[in-house]
Amino acid sequence: MARSIAMVSQRARDRTRRSYGSSRDTGSVQAGPRRDRYTPENPDATPGYALAVAVHGINHIAFRTPDPARLRAFYLELLDAEPLSGSHDPIRAGSVILAFFESSGRPAEDPDEIAFDVDAAGFDAALERARRLGAVQRDPVAPNRWQRFVVLRDPDGRRIELTHDDRGVYWQED
Repeated sequence: MARSIAMVSQRARDRTRRSYGSSRDTGSVQAGPRRDRYTPENPDATPGYALAVAVHGINHIAFRTPDPARLRAFYLELLDAEPLSGSHDPIRAGSVILAFFESSGRPAEDPDEIAFDVDAAGFDAALERARRLGAVQRDPVAPNRWQRFVVLRDPDGRRIELTHDDRGVYWQED
């Protein structure tokens, strides 16, 4: 089973490179027409619509808050983030930039959720910091063998999750 998945994945990567250029060559990505779905008889098919934009990840998250300094200090401590200089007092958490904008409006009644993917050591360390900050809303949960997450709230009431996925366990059989 794993071998056939690997073969399909390799064919899909090769097909993507042929259709859109190298994965490193983002300048050559172009939208394309819908093609037939992939089947073993039709290995060159592209499922769904061709991508119009090659999204590489999240560039930044902008927080609107009545107290940017307080929220910045919270995320600096929670995520053990790197303080940066610049407009809106940005910080870097992994490869994501967080920026803090002053807002006179009230935080949303039902604010969005942000989930940060962390490694195992990072999960344990951030959980300890979250406990010190009084941010833990619900104790950590492990819904399966490869995932743990904890639900937190930031000072503005935003729901945050810290998630650790042990990707090495995904394909292990019981």
